[in-house]
Amino acid sequence: MPVMILLAADESGRCERASPMLQSFAMWAFSKSVLVGSLVSAAPLLSFTLLMAISSLPEGINGPDSMVATVWLAVLPFVVALAIVLTASIVIGLPVTILFRRKGWEGSAAYVGVGSVSGFLILIIALSLMEMPGGDWMALLGAIGGAVTGRMWWVSTRT
Repeated sequence: MPVMILLAADESGRCERASPMLQSFAMWAFSKSVLVGSLVSAAPLLSFTLLMAISSLPEGINGPDSMVATVWLAVLPFVVALAIVLTASIVIGLPVTILFRRKGWEGSAAYVGVGSVSGFLILIIALSLMEMPGGDWMALLGAIGGAVTGRMWWVSTRT
């Protein structure tokens, strides 16, 4: 099983292996940020799909044998948002954190700004590639989710 080793940068920018306690704290902060950002960005669609799933009970969407499909429908917006937010946090968020720490640019506004712009652009690009121009409003959900993820990351790593 691969083990993730986190590095801690000091004021001079040198990286050293972080202590196990610091590593578990950083993983908790990262996980919390991704989960909250995903939930916030999925909430408007999640409320709609949950209502659809509940209204189809007790039979389910396509009859009594489709309860799994009903549950899947209910949680699908969160699952999609979680995949996008987790990938973006790894590919964009963690490298940005390293850059901000080395340059001394860390701050709530910096993380919120990068998160909101990244979330907006990721969804605009994805919607354009899927040729779904009518879904541009969903990019606002990406911007909100990115902003919340950035803010949670800032708050979680400071407490």
